[in-house]
Amino acid sequence: MIAAAADSGAKLLPWLPARWGSDLHRLKELLAENAIGKVFFIRRVVSSFGTRSDWQTERRYGGGYLLNWGPHIVDPPLVLMGSPAKSVYGRMKQTINPGDTEDLFMAVLTLADGTIVQAEFTISAEEMPGWVLQGDRGTIVVQGQNVRVHRSTPPEPADPTQFASMQSENESVVEEALYPSQYGDEHEIYTHIASAVRDEQAFPVTPEDALELSHVLDAIRTSSEENRVVSL
Repeated sequence: MIAAAADSGAKLLPWLPARWGSDLHRLKELLAENAIGKVFFIRRVVSSFGTRSDWQTERRYGGGYLLNWGPHIVDPPLVLMGSPAKSVYGRMKQTINPGDTEDLFMAVLTLADGTIVQAEFTISAEEMPGWVLQGDRGTIVVQGQNVRVHRSTPPEPADPTQFASMQSENESVVEEALYPSQYGDEHEIYTHIASAVRDEQAFPVTPEDALELSHVLDAIRTSSEENRVVSL
């Protein structure tokens, strides 16, 4: 597709609306503020107990939740950290949907900067937090449109030979609401598309971005099918 676009002079604008999401935007700001120190682990989860019986349940139509939800779940943590995935371990499973392809997937990615990312679509009647970011000075939890920032400093004993408490007593929690859209502001997205079509500015998502993400999604599938860690 990239080669065809280059040969024809057409514009290739990958559709990754989660990059415009208010959750990703706010998390970028919090990390820039060093709100929870150095982030070392990110969990990105979408959970549901709904079933479907359309083309998404059939492999012959390109169905499966890895291709459906994967871009919205796997890509944002990589964008947030600004670091590519270097290795992937993935598992996929068909649980409650009909058809012949997965309705659940989980991937553990190790990024070039050492951050560990766990990204998954899972079956859960109780909605799980969409994001959990763990840093060496606190934790950020995003549940729906709600953001909780827990700031804390691990306790250190005055005597290094003594055991310190496992829980800090000096902790603050700040809550706020996300606005406007967790999954991307369509007004902002289409403004960028229009500007790109009119050659006023480059589209924020490049074909190379989408190709790199495709390699990561392929690695998740390969890892699940072959039960091994895949290096990228």
